[in-house]
Amino acid sequence: MPSADVIENSVTNQYQLQTFSLLYTDITWIAISGAVVTLLISPLLKRWMHDVH
Repeated sequence: MPSADVIENSVTNQYQLQTFSLLYTDITWIAISGAVVTLLISPLLKRWMHDVH
């Protein structure tokens, strides 16, 4: 995992901090979107699998 340059609890490279923040924000939105899609299609999948136990 990449690390930012830290001196006494302060980040020295603001561009790097912004890049990491945007990356993790994107990952969060992708995960939330995947969870919503999964919740929305689960009733459909249950109906398709009516004979599977």
